[in-house]
Amino acid sequence: MWTMGVTFGFNAEFVLGTPMFVSLGMSHLLTSFAWLAGPLSGLFVQPIVGAISDRYQGRWGRRRVFIIVGALIASVGLICFANPQWIAELVGQDDNNTIMIGFALVSLWVLNIGLNMMQGPGWALVLDICPVSQQKAGNSMVSTLSALSGILTNLLGFVNLVEFLPFFEDNAHALLYIGVIVVLLTLIPTVLAGNEKRYVPPPTSDSAPAPGFFKELKSFFTDMTPAVIRLVIVMFFAFGCFSPFQFYFTDYFGEEVYDGNATAPEYATSYEDYQTGVRMGSLG
Repeated sequence: MWTMGVTFGFNAEFVLGTPMFVSLGMSHLLTSFAWLAGPLSGLFVQPIVGAISDRYQGRWGRRRVFIIVGALIASVGLICFANPQWIAELVGQDDNNTIMIGFALVSLWVLNIGLNMMQGPGWALVLDICPVSQQKAGNSMVSTLSALSGILTNLLGFVNLVEFLPFFEDNAHALLYIGVIVVLLTLIPTVLAGNEKRYVPPPTSDSAPAPGFFKELKSFFTDMTPAVIRLVIVMFFAFGCFSPFQFYFTDYFGEEVYDGNATAPEYATSYEDYQTGVRMGSLG
């Protein structure tokens, strides 16, 4: 069930990220640089964590420790991303949007690092604990749970959550804190049911020592089969097409479809129109 927490976290940032940055005064041009947090953290975190977890010999197995640590980091990222005014208040600059934007950017990186730490070991856990005859069913179940979590996130993004949860400041706070709950709750069955055994590396002779960490990491890229290379190329262009839609759709609805203004005062009609558009856009 780890995948439900990962998908909820990613979808929550996709739905709310650009509207939050724009409302703090960041230009749309700069938000495109902010969204480098996801692919860059995935580019470095997943291979490194994967290589380390492949060698990890702890009593909890190779994967669950990294999933737990990733979930805790992602939870901190979600909480901080919901509250960029915290750091501004701590330094006595509660009206300084630059400070808040900087803290939001750091929080976005923390969130993506945590989610990527969960994602790689999570997929590997399925292959580690499922017999070969059940691996196809296991992968299908992970994909199904991920899709259900994505639907849930977008539906909650559409609902005016503060009507049901009035103790939250706004819908963004509510959705991000719900994300923390989902990440932690879905972690529990993953840890309990993912019954790993301590990893014991195969014996190696002096004439054939185990490859070093960086050599093994390099082999992930150099030893790809032609089929995997073609798959990587397809995924590269697929994500290149999908990412603009993913990052800017809710903001587009708020500004262009509903003619709202993210930087208007909160009591202004144009601000309310923008927030309504963001909620409607989350259904996309």
